[in-house]
Formats: sequence, C-alpha cells, structure tokens
Amino acid sequence: ASCLVSGQKPGAIHVVTHNRVTIVTNPATGEKSYARWGVFPPADVPVRKIVLHLTLGTPDSMKTAHWDYCDNVFARRLGGVSGPSGDYEIARMLTPYGSIFGKGWQFEWTLDVTDFTSILRDSVEIEYRHSGYEPDTVGWALTLDFEVITGPEIVKPLHLVKLWCGNYKYGDPAERIEEKLLPLTFITPEGAGLTRFRILQTGHGMDEPRGCSEFCPRRRELLYDSLLIQQRVLWKDCGANPLYPQGGTWVYDRAGWCPGDLVRPDIIDVPATPGNHTVTVKMEPYTATGNIQAVENICGYLFHT
Repeated sequence: ASCLVSGQKPGAIHVVTHNRVTIVTNPATGEKSYARWGVFPPADVPVRKIVLHLTLGTPDSMKTAHWDYCDNVFARRLGGVSGPSGDYEIARMLTPYGSIFGKGWQFEWTLDVTDFTSILRDSVEIEYRHSGYEPDTVGWALTLDFEVITGPEIVKPLHLVKLWCGNYKYGDPAERIEEKLLPLTFITPEGAGLTRFRILQTGHGMDEPRGCSEFCPRRRELLYDSLLIQQRVLWKDCGANPLYPQGGTWVYDRAGWCPGDLVRPDIIDVPATPGNHTVTVKMEPYTATGNIQAVENICGYLFHT
C-alpha cells in the first residue's frame, strides 16, 4: 500500500491514493478490490473543499476493458491500520464502453466530496471496488486524486449518519422493497443549522415488462418527518455524456446512470431543528411479471452542519 502526495502549494494538497493502478475484474466472483492508504490533513487543519479526481485510462500492459460495470469508491479504515472500519461509499463510477480506446487514452471525472471531510482525516484506507466478469486480460489504469483545499471552513461538520446502503430488489413480489426501505429515526444535535441528505442511487437488471431497473424510469420520494421534501424520476440522458463517443450502447438513456460517468448524488437540504426526526424513502409501486432481477443500488447519508 502506498500514498503519493504531490503538487502541494499553499491552500491545496493532492492526496493520490491510486496512481495508474491497473484494475481488472475477477470473473469468478464478479468483483475485485483495490485498496490503498492516503494521508489526509489532521483534524486541526481547516478544510474548505475536497474534490475527487477520478481518471480511467488504457493500461500500459493490456487492452482497455469493454463493458459498463458499476464500481465504488469507499473510505474503509479510518485513522490508520488499527482504526475503526467506516465502510463509507463516497463515490460511484460506471465504467465506459472502452473497446474503441487505444494506447494513450484517458479521461478524468470530478466530484465534490466535501461532505465527507470529517472522515477524510489522517490515514484513511481508500478502496476502489471494480465489478464485472470480463477476462483479466483487459482492464483500466485507475488514478484517484483527492484535491484538498485548506482554509476557513464554509460550514462546520457536526454529524454523519449512514442511512440505507445496499442492493434492494425492485418489483419482486416475494421481497417488496417497501419492506426493506423502512423509515429511519435520527437525532439532530443542538447547534446544527442544516440537515443534509446525500443519496446515490442507480438501477440495474432487465425484467419484464418494463426493463427495470436499468431501462425503466420510476419515481422516488423522500420524506422528512412525513413531509415530502423531494420527488424525482430516476432517469438520465446519456446522450449528454461528456465522454463521447464510446463503443456499444452508451448513448441509451438509463436509470440514474450512464456508461462512462460518475454518479451525481442527490443532495437535499432542510433547516435543522434539535430533537428526534424520521426520514423515509419510497419507490414507485411496481411488480415485475417475468425475468425478475431488478435491483436498486442505494446508499444514503445524513449530515448535520
């Protein structure tokens, strides 16, 4: 495990945990982990912003991978090898259709991950989990660069709570999603001014009759103390993808994601009031009739500032 700290200047630190690491799938299990350590500023250094720069490129020693697989960036162990296991998903990447990319190709995506400032401190184990079933003769060159802008905090992080995180069956009459996504209760601390919900959600699978969850638009509602604070249709225009062209069917719209793009989280802010509160996520009712395989990959967090 290693960490490269480069490009330092007053106010900016680059914590590069993965530097052109060649990543391949494990066809036997469908996923493979690539964990490295990064040294972030200690807790007494004020941090104004953190931007994740994620780069995929053609590996030096093999051809580029072909398929659109769902990958995840996790903050695992916090504060060193003997620190607690956090297991926070801070970013989600869908790999491109890479069959047309030759030697020297690479592309960079960026994502604001400032919400996770409280855990991106000191030594942190950052894991990139690559999914898929391609042969290990094709892959990607992966770079993860956390650009940490030091300086006066815009807001002071007070509280971080993990909400729902997992793959939830959708449309399966034997396992209803509403029986899994149960309302959650939390306590807002004194002194908090803002309650923020940050939700990553993508749909996968291809059922009948609607092609859920990859190719079916469906409604999601978020309720705070039983009041509706967000309603949206989970769908994304893939023709607007900044990475174009790609091979394959990259241009087809999908359920909250596109091949070759970072998933943009939904961020919902409400004024904070001390005491007990509940949060509930509800999916549009749906029952599949055949080829039942749809899943909603949801990971939500609650922040108080």
